[in-house]
Amino acid sequence: ITRAVKAKGFSRDISLLRALGETLLGDGLSILLIIVTSWKGNGNALINNLLSEAQIINTTSPNIRLKIINEFHWPANAEPGSRPTALSRYDLHRATDISLGLSTYDTFAISPLEPISCGAICVISSGCGCARRLQKLDGYKANVLIADYGARLLEIVDAKEDWTKLFEITHRQKAMLEENATGAIAAELSKLVPRTEEQRHVALERGINLAKQMDWDKEITRAFIPILEDLFSQNSL
Repeated sequence: ITRAVKAKGFSRDISLLRALGETLLGDGLSILLIIVTSWKGNGNALINNLLSEAQIINTTSPNIRLKIINEFHWPANAEPGSRPTALSRYDLHRATDISLGLSTYDTFAISPLEPISCGAICVISSGCGCARRLQKLDGYKANVLIADYGARLLEIVDAKEDWTKLFEITHRQKAMLEENATGAIAAELSKLVPRTEEQRHVALERGINLAKQMDWDKEITRAFIPILEDLFSQNSL
């Protein structure tokens, strides 16, 4: 569920969908990836690429399907030309096993984490602003997977002494880096995906406990209020 902008990393979503599909094929499991966004008219190049990818995947892949929804508030609101669903966003979260947020860059961005209280495995990138905070939560690894694409940079460039060398990375090198990272992420994610109702129940309990640690009141008390107090203290001097 996200805006249709390049930084949201849709190409990463699709690459992970393909890799995870191959990993789970041997277990007889199928995947439906739903990308909920919004556009007007025929959409831009990003939307057209997504729709093209969906057509290719849905006609050639044995166990993966991709659906692009043109209604940011779906399923509460039906997309143009479709019948009402009579479902809520909560219903969608309950039906979600995996939530993706593989942004190349993002703010605190907790929307990919919304289904966590319903037991979903939430996959975000290290480029998401909440990644560092999540790593401080007790037991986060059970329901959260942080994909660190940048951790493999040293495989293709030595920038320890000169960070400007990062700008010498070619598009092909970047594509290979992300492809290799995606394979590792898919392998790790396949271990977390619940196979049985009992495993889903355990994931639900873990997700609820994690969600309690991410209460906005606690976040404001822990991080924002101390900043304000420090500012007021400096001004009083």
